[in-house]
Amino acid sequence: MLIARSLPILLALTLVPACGPVIELPEDDTSSSGEATTGPVTTASPSTTSTSTVSTSTSTTTSSSSGSTDDVVDDTGAPFIIEPDGGGCIVSGDDPWHCSFCDLFAQDCPPGEKCMPWANDGGNEWNRTRCSPIDDDPGQPGDECTVEGSGVSGIDDCDLGVMCWDVDPDTKVGTCVAMCTGDEVFPMCRSEQDRCLIANDGWLVLCLPTCDPLVPDVCAVGEACTAVNEHPMCIPSEGVVVPLCSAAVCNPSEACVGGDTLATCMEPECCTPWCDLNAADPDALCAAEPMHSCQPYYGPGEAPVGLEHLGVCHLAA
Repeated sequence: MLIARSLPILLALTLVPACGPVIELPEDDTSSSGEATTGPVTTASPSTTSTSTVSTSTSTTTSSSSGSTDDVVDDTGAPFIIEPDGGGCIVSGDDPWHCSFCDLFAQDCPPGEKCMPWANDGGNEWNRTRCSPIDDDPGQPGDECTVEGSGVSGIDDCDLGVMCWDVDPDTKVGTCVAMCTGDEVFPMCRSEQDRCLIANDGWLVLCLPTCDPLVPDVCAVGEACTAVNEHPMCIPSEGVVVPLCSAAVCNPSEACVGGDTLATCMEPECCTPWCDLNAADPDALCAAEPMHSCQPYYGPGEAPVGLEHLGVCHLAA
């Protein structure tokens, strides 16, 4: 019966505090046979992109043969709030209540809220996502911003799809920076000068400008020009967990490249020095390995503006 199938969802919604605005369930479409049909209920969580391990919640949906949803819970038994478009989020936290495990690319939070990375364990590394309220007068990329609590709280006064970055731990002040759009396979940034940083097992997706690892002190104090997702960016020494090179942790003067391009690497990847294609002697930094020479880091036409000279030491193609 329709009433029997709908009762668990109604009970779940009655027992769970609201997340953001009150969300109405869509009315069932009733076919001529009198059976209700609903669309699938899904949630999205980031895939892993680093060597550290993060457990993500998955949903379990029990459906009848007619396609209607009988019950929707996460792997801890916590009920979902069902949104009219078939999406959803998990209610968690004590004070205030909020939705967690939202999708940073999709920005699938209720109206008036935004999906944000945060540290749900009280630590200093972004390791989950949550829906947070959007400020009444939100900041845009480049604007000064303020966070609530700490730089990893997930609560700031920047706009939808924008987060407060490079936050001073004492003043709680940082700069609004746009998050990536698109998806994890084809991430995009608003500015052509920015590249998408995907770090912390996918819980952080941020558009940052590239940096030149050959320029001394190119990054602020506490940051290092590190190649992440192929592009060198100024990455803070704390909070951001980047994919590790399989052989070692590369220092700022080195890049992580495929082991098949190096003479003595026995791992899938190894560290090798950066070099300057425009230097008087481009191979000078490659002298430690005689078989290596300074080769372009980027393919033809792929280098960001200002990094056309960037090379790495490895075997000639």
